[in-house]
Order: sequence, then structure tokens, then C-alpha cells
Amino acid sequence: FLDANRRFIERTHCRTFHTWFAEDEGACVGLVSLVVSDAPPRPEELREADGYIVNMHVEQTHRSRGVGRLLVVTCLADAEADGVRRFTLNATSEGRPLYESLGFVDENGWMNRYAETGGSVGDRVG
Repeated sequence: FLDANRRFIERTHCRTFHTWFAEDEGACVGLVSLVVSDAPPRPEELREADGYIVNMHVEQTHRSRGVGRLLVVTCLADAEADGVRRFTLNATSEGRPLYESLGFVDENGWMNRYAETGGSVGDRVG
């Protein structure tokens, strides 16, 4: 699965699809991808991009060790710095506690998180 995703990313690399990998001793043990789409600015929010988190995966042997949290926090911080204003995802029951701890809230079955207006998402790693 992870190797297939790496090949997909290499083949389709573009400004609207971003992926972060976690490695352990040279082996890929996790990934998270973000699809970025244009969105018109609003009076209260001038940033022009929304992000949809897809393919969040950590190998079973590396779960509950902070790998998933680090992947998501890095994705959020990088994307916020690039102007993404809102993040959406469809969480599994297993992943939901992680996303809730990072500020995602359930909105009609989808989990959403609005970008920080101050501070840093990196403060939530610990």
C-alpha cells in the first residue's frame, strides 16, 4: 500500500496534491496526503484554499507511538503556512480521537478544522 502510494505521488505530483511520509530506518511506516482546492475569499477569511486530508495511514507496528500525530501536525502546519484555511476529513472510529485532540470537530459526519489565526499547530505535538 505505502509503495503504491509513493509511485502514485511520483507520477501525479502537482500543486494540489501533497504527501508527507514517516520513515523508520529507511522504511516508509506512514503517510498522510492533502488535496488542496481553490476557494474564494470571504470577508472574514482572505485565504483562498481548502484542504481535504486523505490516505492517512500508519503501519500497525508503528501505531500508538506518535507517528500519526506527527504526520497530521506537520501536514497542518505546512498547509496553513501555504494558505490553507480549512481542513476536512472522514475519520475512522480509531482515528477520531487523534483528530479531535488536534481541534477537528464533527460537522454533519465530516470532521473539520479551521486554520489557526494565531499560535502554531506545532504546539499540539506533545
